[in-house]
Parts: sequence; structure tokens; C-alpha cells
Amino acid sequence: MTLVASLLWVFGPSPAQAHTLNELAPSGVSPWLYSQSWALTGYGYNTAPTHVDYWTDPSTGTTYHLSDNYALDMTPTGGLSACGRPIYPIWNNMTVYSISPKSGGMYLRRTINGYVYELKLLHMRDLKYSVGDTVGTSNVVGYSSNTGTSSCHLHVAVHKILSGTRYAVRPVFCGKEITVRNVGYKGC
Repeated sequence: MTLVASLLWVFGPSPAQAHTLNELAPSGVSPWLYSQSWALTGYGYNTAPTHVDYWTDPSTGTTYHLSDNYALDMTPTGGLSACGRPIYPIWNNMTVYSISPKSGGMYLRRTINGYVYELKLLHMRDLKYSVGDTVGTSNVVGYSSNTGTSSCHLHVAVHKILSGTRYAVRPVFCGKEITVRNVGYKGC
């Protein structure tokens, strides 16, 4: 038995492949103001470096299931500071599902075409809503910051929930899939 086959037998499939659906999420508006352009400047999924499905906190050794294979790290273009920018949900009638103060995170859910989708926004400050609240595309849910990270940016991921499991899907804003680094994507 080869080494790879032996490892698969012992550990199962690669965690990075375990919770990803190679499909586009339903298109939403941009999580930033329509008058702004933001660029993929950090982790993305088209070229390295990329996000992962699982992450282990080096300080505690705890492993977390993230389902972030298609997550994007975005910053504004045009000389705007990456800190303090208002952040919005991408769809109307989203319910705040969970809050993560340590990462400045808000998880919002909505059913679209019979499927539950989750929007994950991280590294915000001044979170404006609580679990159970319903928000829309005109509601500021927080402001970009460096909460839980070393630099100001917005971490955006979209998940499709199937049988209680999060699956990463490819985010689409304003009818566009964001895959090219350092190019401004206009808000809508």
C-alpha cells in the first residue's frame, strides 16, 4: 500500500476537500458601499495563499472547522483606510444566526430557492445587531477592523447548509465572482 493510500485509510479524505461545493452562491449585493471598490488583497481561492477547511489555533492546539475554502479577504481601493468602513449583508431578510466577538464575526442566514445560505463576515468592530435580528442590504451590521487578526480587512465567506453541515460555495457580488487579486470590484 502506498504512503498516500495508507494515510487516506487512517485519516480519511483531506479535510480541505471535505466541506466544499464547487458551485456559485446566489448573487448578492456587495458587503461594502455601492460607491466604493474593494479588492481581493489577502487570502482568496483562485491562487495561493488560500483559506482552509480546518484551522488549528497554535496557542491552544484547538482545531476549528471553518469551511472557508472559498473565503475572500477584501480591502477598499482608492486610498481609503481599510479600518472603519461600514459593512452590509449581501441579501435582504437575513437573520443573525451567531456572533463571534473574539473574531469580530457575524453569521447571517437566509433561505434561497429552498436552501439555507450563511454569510460569514469577520474582523468587524461595533457589531450592530444581536442573534435573532433580521437585517437587509441597507443595514450596517458593523465596521471593518482588525478584530481577531493583525490587519484591517473584511473576511467574507458564503456557506450552503446541507443536513446541518456548512459547505463552502463561491461568493458572487453584483453578478461577479471575485477571483482576481488586487483589482477593484465596484460595489452595487
